Amino acid sequence: MPKYRQLHTKIIDSFDFNDMPDDFTRVLWLLLIVVVDSEGRGINNPAWLRSKMFPLRQDIELKKISAAMEWLEKRTMLISYEHDDKKYFYIPSFSEYQSGTYKEGKSYLPAPNLQQTNGEVSPPQYNTIQHNTDSTQDENLSLVCLYSKYIGEVPGMYVADEIGLYEKECKHEYLAPAFEQMISKKGVRNKWQYVKAILDDWRVNGMRQPGEKKPEPTSVIGFEECLQLEKTNAERYANV
Repeated sequence: MPKYRQLHTKIIDSFDFNDMPDDFTRVLWLLLIVVVDSEGRGINNPAWLRSKMFPLRQDIELKKISAAMEWLEKRTMLISYEHDDKKYFYIPSFSEYQSGTYKEGKSYLPAPNLQQTNGEVSPPQYNTIQHNTDSTQDENLSLVCLYSKYIGEVPGMYVADEIGLYEKECKHEYLAPAFEQMISKKGVRNKWQYVKAILDDWRVNGMRQPGEKKPEPTSVIGFEECLQLEKTNAERYANV
């Protein structure tokens, strides 16, 4: 079990969090991020969940845990899947809000690579999605479409707000190349954070190819040089 997890302050204003049917569901949602592994996966079994979340509480009913998990799944806050007739789940927004998970051991649970779960088509998986890097098809896509294509379903209001902000402030021709650079970089765990870093850099320094150096900063003259320049210019214009 990890030593710590991160909780974003935006959860206070989250519609999903405030729409939960009761406080038990809210507590269970907060504890889920503690008990899942480094890939955001867990065993979808009420008894397993109770042993991990409430090891000292025998009064927690399994049916209560099942009801909370079912509500979260209906809101796609978690996705259930099966492997070898065993049930698992994963949190699709996990990698967006948690950092440093690479320091933990790799998940021993099977990856959620099924195309369908419970009869419904599941969102693209952040760790199994197949990418198409044809820039001619991507150049006209909006930022939210690029996010959905290369990363997966937008996990919540906070990331949606960020996407809208970057869509507004960045040049449109920067968007698709930023995602292409992210895809070309192997081992990127937090894909959206990586894309944001690229866009932030390009907004200041202009778009660059991978490996291309940043432009050299312009030289800055000192106070004395500035006074001398003003004096020289004044003398020059006085003689005109």
